[in-house]
Amino acid sequence: MYLSPLRMSLSQLLTEARKRKGLTQEDLAEASGVTVRTIQRIESGETVPRPYTVKALAGALDVSFESLQPPVATEPASEATTTPPAADADADRHFLQLHTLSCFSYLLLPFVHFLLPHFLLRRRAGLPAPLLRFARATVRGQVYWVVALNISLLALVGWNSLRAARFGGAGILGYGWPIGILYALNAGLIARRLLQAGRLIDTQQADLQ
Repeated sequence: MYLSPLRMSLSQLLTEARKRKGLTQEDLAEASGVTVRTIQRIESGETVPRPYTVKALAGALDVSFESLQPPVATEPASEATTTPPAADADADRHFLQLHTLSCFSYLLLPFVHFLLPHFLLRRRAGLPAPLLRFARATVRGQVYWVVALNISLLALVGWNSLRAARFGGAGILGYGWPIGILYALNAGLIARRLLQAGRLIDTQQADLQ
């Protein structure tokens, strides 16, 4: 496979920086939030990472962003393969919005819906560390919601069973109101995460300008 000088220089810079730090690819992946597969592809020269990814790797390696940038002269501008930062931000914004909106699947599959955003996140490689943490927190929030829903329903079943056994059914509560409250709260939570996703992308884009 032909590797351009830009790709070769970038892979060498990252590999040398990682080895100087004494980290394995797995260690670097954990510290940066970048997947091991993405790091392997960068170091082998199979791909050119986005600026967000390079910044995350540089932070994990305690080096500057510029130190992982190969000389611009190694490849003509007409042949450059990097993606413009604006396009990166738009792609990340679209993914986070899609990922957050996928949580609304709780309306149809309330007990296992978190598997959908989890699946989308696993398929997305090279997501910058702050965005990866945000997406993981979104999934965890949906898991907590499922736990809260189950606890509420179990508590209500226990209450109604107790009322039926000791008081002949007096004071039995309907199941609709706790479900309705939790569904409304989750809708508000997802809407809030959607707004936070947009602000997070704007912050990341401003940091690179």
